[in-house]
Amino acid sequence: MKRLTTIIAVLLFALPFTMSAQSISGKVMGGGEAVIGANVSVAGTSTGTVTDIEGNYNLKLGAGS
Repeated sequence: MKRLTTIIAVLLFALPFTMSAQSISGKVMGGGEAVIGANVSVAGTSTGTVTDIEGNYNLKLGAGS
């Protein structure tokens, strides 16, 4: 019983962290080359970013996105 209580306590403690902000990053490639200035967005939201000179992007998402 003590083990079950410990597991439940750990899960309840970890739940807010799973609901917190997330980050998605990647690289946009086209024809074997990095795509500079490509728009990357989350469908159905106003969240988006533009790729850098190496085609990299990083999106920070809020909870539930």
